[in-house]
Amino acid sequence: MSNNSETVSKKAKRGRPKVFEPELLSVAKMVVPDAKSDRTVRNAAWAQIGLRLFLTGDSQPKNPQELGFDGSFIFDVKTDIFKKTILTELGRLCVAQGEDVALEVAKVICNKRMRARDAVARIRQLRGTSHGGGCLSLTDRLVKTVNDYLAEHPETTWAQVRGALANASDLIDESANK
Repeated sequence: MSNNSETVSKKAKRGRPKVFEPELLSVAKMVVPDAKSDRTVRNAAWAQIGLRLFLTGDSQPKNPQELGFDGSFIFDVKTDIFKKTILTELGRLCVAQGEDVALEVAKVICNKRMRARDAVARIRQLRGTSHGGGCLSLTDRLVKTVNDYLAEHPETTWAQVRGALANASDLIDESANK
């Protein structure tokens, strides 16, 4: 009987392949010590990659001349600005498409002072991972918009809300028929 270990096949590990080196994940765990999931730790690691876009080699913040734009909208040590969700997506973009592309996108985000939701949607669209909008997400956005309006203008009646929605429906129908 032969005991040839070369013929033994190795089983592939289950789940997603590991993207990060263990060292980067251990640093990310130090950044978020109270993380309740591996996903939170991975997002912290992506944010660290995104943060590197705004730092020099010796971990000092780059000035606007080095960046080519004012990046303080996303990251600023002086005012303690750290937009984690945007940095996380910029880190993913940096790995997928390169540092130059990520910096150009960061420049647009900073110059337009985009909300985090809009910035993340733009980056995911560039990466090709955006979740297509659907009827439910549009309905949620419309309801949120109406609720925000009602919070600003509490004197608004439900008849006025229905009238505004009917007007919007008519305008949408006109646009669809053009």
